[in-house]
Amino acid sequence: MTSPRTSIIMPVYKTRDRVIHAIESVLAQTDPDFELLVLNDGSPDDSATVINDYLTQNPDARIRFFNNETNRGVSAARNQGLDEARGQWIAFLDSDDAFRPHFLENLHRHASEHGADIVTSVLSIVKPDGSVNDRPASPLEAMDGEDAAYRLLMGKGVTPYVCDKIVRAPLFEGVRFPADIHRGEDALTTLALCLRADKLVAAPEVQYEYLMDTGGLTWGRVTSIDESMRLMNAQKNLLGERISTERGKKAFDTSWIITFLNSSQQALFNSTADGKQTLARNRKLITWKQVFNIRDVNTMFFVAASLLKISPWLYRKVYGLYIKRTYGL
Repeated sequence: MTSPRTSIIMPVYKTRDRVIHAIESVLAQTDPDFELLVLNDGSPDDSATVINDYLTQNPDARIRFFNNETNRGVSAARNQGLDEARGQWIAFLDSDDAFRPHFLENLHRHASEHGADIVTSVLSIVKPDGSVNDRPASPLEAMDGEDAAYRLLMGKGVTPYVCDKIVRAPLFEGVRFPADIHRGEDALTTLALCLRADKLVAAPEVQYEYLMDTGGLTWGRVTSIDESMRLMNAQKNLLGERISTERGKKAFDTSWIITFLNSSQQALFNSTADGKQTLARNRKLITWKQVFNIRDVNTMFFVAASLLKISPWLYRKVYGLYIKRTYGL
């Protein structure tokens, strides 16, 4: 059997109203050489019925549907997709998001022109009211994998997401998504892939439409300290001796601060005792030494961490204004 150029892996969970839009965005690709692996992750709504009905009415041999009755989480679903994938390249799509029509064509063109192992596109934000906010395009950049890994950790030009990228399939040999980490699993897997890659190209085009979920922004679930520490320990293990270099230490400190800032943002919008306790511990886990170590790396995270250390109330006010301005919420 001939391998498709790209295997697109799409887990499905509670997205009955958006999943067909996601599927149709794949079918609308100008590069038709793909397979789409749709993996229902035990969704409690009728997503599976919606998908089955659509595929019955619109059969396409490029689509394979895996209807898992048990919910195991997005990492397990993606790993199942990786085990089943037959493509030369791997891409991911969240089932409430969408590819723009030239996603595959343009990213493969950049990969071919630059000999890249990973190509990343620019994300567009779809707000809850349906309006679309395209992020500013930036010049095309090519970098080696280690540079890409550091920039990912520093929040500088390489996103931690897998959904805005195409990746050569061999990079996933021995790399899977962690089942015990539920926030930041993308970042850990993307870090592992960057460290294996010879070259990453950051393409200038907006090619992926990401639905900004209001439930996600209100941070209903507070990431536990233990889970955050598992993520950071896993990052540390992946970096290995690189963490002892000046740049490696700055990158890791930046990622540490981002991780505990994210957890603190969740806690600030959660009035439970658990939320308050997590916030207090996060403030201690971010040290002033780390804060000052990243002051010349990322001004936004330096200021945010300083505010959180000085005054959580002031930080919450500033963060709330940022969310309102950026997402219209």
